Amino acid sequence: MLKRTTWSLPHISLLTNTKRTLYGMPVLGYPIEKGCAKLLTPRLLDYHYNKHHRVILEKLNRLIEGTRFQGQPIDQVIKETELSDVSAAIHYYANEHFNHCFYWKSISPNPHKPYGTLKNYLNNDLRSYDVLKKEFMSKATSHFGSGWIWLVLFQHDYLEFRTYSNSENPLTDDCIPLMACDLWEHAYYLDYQNNRQKYLERFWDSIDWGFVNANLEESIKQSAVRLGGETMEQLHPRFTVNRDAPFEVTQKLQNIRIAKGVVTNKVYFDKSVQERIDRGEKFSYRDQDEFESADSDDEDYDEEFEKKL
Repeated sequence: MLKRTTWSLPHISLLTNTKRTLYGMPVLGYPIEKGCAKLLTPRLLDYHYNKHHRVILEKLNRLIEGTRFQGQPIDQVIKETELSDVSAAIHYYANEHFNHCFYWKSISPNPHKPYGTLKNYLNNDLRSYDVLKKEFMSKATSHFGSGWIWLVLFQHDYLEFRTYSNSENPLTDDCIPLMACDLWEHAYYLDYQNNRQKYLERFWDSIDWGFVNANLEESIKQSAVRLGGETMEQLHPRFTVNRDAPFEVTQKLQNIRIAKGVVTNKVYFDKSVQERIDRGEKFSYRDQDEFESADSDDEDYDEEFEKKL
């Protein structure tokens, strides 16, 4: 399970002033005077960024100045104030600042479709780009009231969309945030009035999948450090099987348990087999049910499995 307190945020500078004691506004990847392609007109972007987000930031900085929270990473502040009635206002504004920073980075005027590690995850789950969009639209349009929808990585294994009410976000869940979309009416009303559906369609077409992929890869690298692995591949092998022909075991990313070997997809691979997988060797197909997950301390099982290979 991911230790939430040790994960840091890639590609988002939230402590931006020279003294690094108070939070600053994130730098946009697109000029306000041009908006963000078809998603945000200059008027809406200026209002949302300069008038709404900036006010949130100013209130947050006033609340934390001179307190123990001043100078702390934003995710640490959010977690420490989650259950505190005394710090409820800090928790709200810290959430909203974090959420908006993620939102601005999640969109681009020059988007492209998923690639790299992100695409491998989708391929392994047999989820196409269109299927992912349907999941997003279904959850986002059905969310009642104000809030956010996030693409998250759950237990380093599965990508899913989660919605949160008001200012809440995935930092207080056992999952990693990869992308955020603002569902508050202020995020779209100037351009779309109450047509959330149209806003969401254009948001989807503006997602910066490069940012999403970078967050995914960074979280995997950090998990490798926490679990003591030497390489990302050693900690996250994922296997594809062609049941109609001999198959080549390909490394893809997945949450696994590390012991002497790897337990994944109901197949136990001991260390010697894992080394052969790392070299890209091909194996004849074996029905996965023949090699049910075994206790990593079962030496007899290890020897029997290796003989069969």
